[in-house]
Amino acid sequence: MMTFAIQWIIGLGAVAFFVWLVIPGDSTSVDSNSIIDPNDSRQIGMLIGMTGGDITDAAIARYAIQRFQEQHGRAPTTRDIGTIIGLMRSL
Repeated sequence: MMTFAIQWIIGLGAVAFFVWLVIPGDSTSVDSNSIIDPNDSRQIGMLIGMTGGDITDAAIARYAIQRFQEQHGRAPTTRDIGTIIGLMRSL
């Protein structure tokens, strides 16, 4: 009976955490979400490495992020970078 209650508590905690991640925050500034620097090889390598990419994928991602900055005139947010890398991995 106790393990069933613990499972329910863990399940409700996981659902609450997921809802907290999905609901957008009150960020009014785009720059507050810009934490990825396309010139920092360590950050790009970490992102691509987490998705199972290699050095070629990291070079492509860096180029895509720089093109994003040129086209949009602003630094990409973490959501933008996730979209860029997700699109790369889907091809």
